[in-house]
Amino acid sequence: MNALSDFSAPARGLIVAAALALVITVLKTASSLLAPILLAVFIAIVVTPGLNWMRRKGVPKWAALVVIAFVLLDIGSLLALVISGAVEGFRDSIPTYQERLTLLAGQFGAWLEAAEDCAPTNGDCEGICGPGGRDGYDDSIVLLLGIDPSARLLSGALDST
Repeated sequence: MNALSDFSAPARGLIVAAALALVITVLKTASSLLAPILLAVFIAIVVTPGLNWMRRKGVPKWAALVVIAFVLLDIGSLLALVISGAVEGFRDSIPTYQERLTLLAGQFGAWLEAAEDCAPTNGDCEGICGPGGRDGYDDSIVLLLGIDPSARLLSGALDST
């Protein structure tokens, strides 16, 4: 018989949940040790077919291992080179992103302040909504999206409704 069959359904659910929590805690605690081990197992599984193929072709085991190690180091070096180039490019672009974000945040703040003045009262709307229509919300969207303020999202006929 099953050891859990003596317990009621809620008790079994609680035991399973506690066991799952314990397993997750142990895995999280052992992650600094477990991650390199799992990476090594993954690499071993990936390179085994190449090692076996070279062995069948008559390459000595030590030479096959040297070739595989060289290929792995080569791939790792190329990957590090590509990633470091991307990170450096991103690092160089951070001031541009920061400037753009500051500008957009300022525009959004100004839009929110103007939108507060733009709440329709008796069908009239002034401020950021402008004289384009009775509700003027299309102008607010145009300004928020950074489109030319003279551009109209809706036609003049629809604005006046």
